[in-house]
Amino acid sequence: MSQPSLPRLASPDHPLRIGLVSVSDRASSGVYQDAGIPALQEWLGQALSTAWVCETRLIPDERAVIEATLCELVDDFGCHLVLTTGGTGPAPRDVTPDATLSVADREMPGFGEQMRQISLNFVPTAILSRQVAVIRGAALIINLPGQPRSIRETLEGLKDEAGRPKVHGIFAAVPYCLDLIGAPYIETNDAVCKAFRPKSAPQPVATERHIRRHSVTPPTLRTEVRVVASWAAPVTSTVNCIWAMPSRLRVRTAVTLIRSRAKTSVMSRKRPCRSRARNSTSAG
Repeated sequence: MSQPSLPRLASPDHPLRIGLVSVSDRASSGVYQDAGIPALQEWLGQALSTAWVCETRLIPDERAVIEATLCELVDDFGCHLVLTTGGTGPAPRDVTPDATLSVADREMPGFGEQMRQISLNFVPTAILSRQVAVIRGAALIINLPGQPRSIRETLEGLKDEAGRPKVHGIFAAVPYCLDLIGAPYIETNDAVCKAFRPKSAPQPVATERHIRRHSVTPPTLRTEVRVVASWAAPVTSTVNCIWAMPSRLRVRTAVTLIRSRAKTSVMSRKRPCRSRARNSTSAG
């Protein structure tokens, strides 16, 4: 799998743009209140730990309307991720997957396969679901179930009594997929859904403003920085860049770098001492 250029860390200046689309004849006509979009907003608020904004749409089960809405969110509003809910069954009015495929550049079949695998743990009728996921331009579009509980289960996956994943939810693969198509680099709350990226995945480039905003030496590193005060300027600059990295890499990267530099500094101070000692001996 080819790697893209270094991803850019999502920030308030450059957030992940998400489109949320609820497809329902009755909810869009006011027969009942839509529950799909509020459920998605609540889950995303818990799961994402980086900046994001959203555009929402509540529309009827009309194929032309669904197609136009998906194109608008991706092409006009620049959404990197679009999540739809509803309209994925076998009934004649369930046309969300058909509309999604018609605006796609490429299909991503693994998402639909995993959603059905998760739902089969609860109901045998999960095999009737036709959810699909596709890429349009630089955006990922995913069809989700219509029920709030099913939305959470498919995004988050199944966990055992200790909270460990039994079956991974589909959102664990979403951040890396977004990296590959050029969307902002996002991080998740591991307690809700831990994002998976290969060890070889490129790390994000923080924006200059993001680095300035986080240019504070972490308390756990202050002692180590004082130890090497003779070259404090380059270390402080390096630590500031490290502090803009994803949290799981910060301390390990900084401590490794500081120890390496400290060792180099000690070795460079020892050599002149040995040289002076030899000169003193020869002079005597």
